[in-house]
Amino acid sequence: MKRTWLLGIPFLLTSFYSCDQTDIVTDSKSEEVDKVLVKIGQMEEENALSRLSANENVSQYLWELNDTVGVFPSKGGQVEFPIEGEAAGQSYANFDGGGWALRKGYTYSAYYPYNFYNRNIEAVPISYLGQVYDAHYKKDEREHLRNYLYFASVPASTEGNLLVFNLNNVGNVLKLTLTFPTPGTYTSVTVYTDAPVIPVKKTINLKDGFLTQKTIELSDSLTIGLKNVTTTIANEEVVVYMSFPSVSQGTHPIKLVAYDSQGFPYYSDITKLNGDAAYAQFSVNGFQRRFATPTLKPGLNLNVGGWGSDDEDHGGTVK
Repeated sequence: MKRTWLLGIPFLLTSFYSCDQTDIVTDSKSEEVDKVLVKIGQMEEENALSRLSANENVSQYLWELNDTVGVFPSKGGQVEFPIEGEAAGQSYANFDGGGWALRKGYTYSAYYPYNFYNRNIEAVPISYLGQVYDAHYKKDEREHLRNYLYFASVPASTEGNLLVFNLNNVGNVLKLTLTFPTPGTYTSVTVYTDAPVIPVKKTINLKDGFLTQKTIELSDSLTIGLKNVTTTIANEEVVVYMSFPSVSQGTHPIKLVAYDSQGFPYYSDITKLNGDAAYAQFSVNGFQRRFATPTLKPGLNLNVGGWGSDDEDHGGTVK
């Protein structure tokens, strides 16, 4: 705009300021960020044994069309970077930084998924509530996680005219392999423990360099809804992915209850691949494989709260 305005001035004045004009244009361009690279790190599985249990690379999130990354400058409001073209299906995306008014001399923080209403770089909200898995989308059993996997980068500075963001999951992905002894249609799965230690709502500080998370709401359970999940034979396996918050509570075992379409609950312990009990320990940028065999207990009746009244303490207060 400065260049056009100067060229509109009479020739004598334009000539008089020609040297300054060149300096202005050059300086302005040199302050712009030419390229922005956004990369997603692979989530970390807890041991080598779990890596050998499947050939699929489920612990690496890949960009999809219409994914959008938010970028906060150290001062000012956020901008959005939509994933387009060749970036889809990749773990990285390149952008022309000059079109986004990014400048040198600032630090920038990136996060995903972008939300227009996020206004505070020091308190970006995160919620793990409301997850639903629809088995109709068999092309990718993780499709439903798109709005519940939260990625963020520590503040980054420009390297020359390049800005690089390395995004990592600020929570955990829980892959549940459920073996249902009884054929049926199932409508929800709840992971629960014996105390309110699961931070189902948080905020994250994108500015402090540590991506500090603050707990907003604690619960003793986290539920994912199921749609079109039906087993037709005994001992059929169903795989359910959940986005789970980071939490370190190694003294609290986690268990599971699944409900069928008739409202009956099926209980199970949750175990690791080697058969050990699983606890409420979920790291940042982690990926866990867990196993359960939900079983309807004989003589179990339903009560109003949804829990079975079989005179056994199941260690939770799920409603």
